Amino acid sequence: MRATEFLIEYDRNKTVQNLGAAIYKKMLGDRTVQRIYGDDPIQQIDPEELLGFALDRFQEADPTPNKQYVQWIARTYANDASTKLEDVLDGYLFDSLTKFYKLVQRKKIPSPRNDINKYSNFGDFMSVMDEYPDPDAQQLKDKGTAFTLYEDDSWRVIVPQDEPAACYYGQGTRWCTAATKGNNMFKYYHGIAPILIAIPKQPEHPGEKYQFHFGVSIDDQPMKSDSDIDDYINQNDDEDIDWSDYIEYGQIMDERDDPVTLFHIKNRMDTSWDAMLYNYMDKFPDRKWQLYTNLDNIADED
Repeated sequence: MRATEFLIEYDRNKTVQNLGAAIYKKMLGDRTVQRIYGDDPIQQIDPEELLGFALDRFQEADPTPNKQYVQWIARTYANDASTKLEDVLDGYLFDSLTKFYKLVQRKKIPSPRNDINKYSNFGDFMSVMDEYPDPDAQQLKDKGTAFTLYEDDSWRVIVPQDEPAACYYGQGTRWCTAATKGNNMFKYYHGIAPILIAIPKQPEHPGEKYQFHFGVSIDDQPMKSDSDIDDYINQNDDEDIDWSDYIEYGQIMDERDDPVTLFHIKNRMDTSWDAMLYNYMDKFPDRKWQLYTNLDNIADED
């Protein structure tokens, strides 16, 4: 066994010993985990299997040769109430850790920011990483396939049709659909509903962008009507499951991957918002139910 393999195994055992119970408890309430395991109630799955799955994902998110950040990832996931497994899977954490590792190796980041253990949540860590340029960053040239859904003097709204387009137009954001390393989630979300990227022509701050996703799904299956939901529930009848808890709606996210309310985006885009929605319904007539359902469920107030 090579030294690096031994170190990974050693760290894994130590992580299970120190954080196993907390990680397992967190996973029981994590909707990302339930979505991955489908119809099987998480409580009925062997705890060792769940822990093994989580630790495998933590290791994949760590870009270092000896997996020196795994325990920090595990501890942050277990202890930060706002963190979901999706935050580990989406690829942006891997990108940020890759940048951090290179900056530390080249002594380009000062103390105490160069100590990974000083960060108590992924959000604060990634905010700091956003302040530093990637020393090896290259401007993306592949624009992929996309089309403009709406454009006026103030806004351009783009619909990426493939992963390269999602990465190109999502440059500078934390969106999992724009991750260039790790696990890019474009195909998953695009399979449920179109992804929209709104770019202001007069940004209020550097890098301002918004991503709209008006999908509705259960267990990764897109729902396009109330009858789709009823049919799915009838086919998967289980008295112990409240299926309303498993319906996933879309979101409106800013460039930092923080949720944006309807109140904010309507005020920010003004008349461009309604005009964009009309174009959306005209281009995707079979998505009207998804759109209206999302507009009823997305938070409308700050």
